[in-house]
Amino acid sequence: MAFLHALNGLTDVDVYVEASAYAFGLRYGQNTQLSDISVGTYTIRLMPTGTSPRSNTPPYLSQQVDISAQSTTVFVITGTANAPQLTPFVLSNPPLDANQSRISIINFVENVPN
Repeated sequence: MAFLHALNGLTDVDVYVEASAYAFGLRYGQNTQLSDISVGTYTIRLMPTGTSPRSNTPPYLSQQVDISAQSTTVFVITGTANAPQLTPFVLSNPPLDANQSRISIINFVENVPN
């Protein structure tokens, strides 16, 4: 799992998976490193930087997501500053044979042809 902040106009965010901090101060154009997470359903919260789900500050976004086996999900922060969204991009990653590698390129630039 990883996150990419692609919403110009939304301030820096702190990312929480359930009640655990995942990333602090994620800026527009910045992404997190991939990290492993167990298969399951999780609540993702995008919080204003310096706040937490335990504070009285409402999140920019609170959304349940499903994480499946043998895939990696990059959650891209999109939408508008008043209505941010998490757009999942699921990368299939079945086991590779020896001497093979995998690269993925994601185009999340608005109004650009595929």
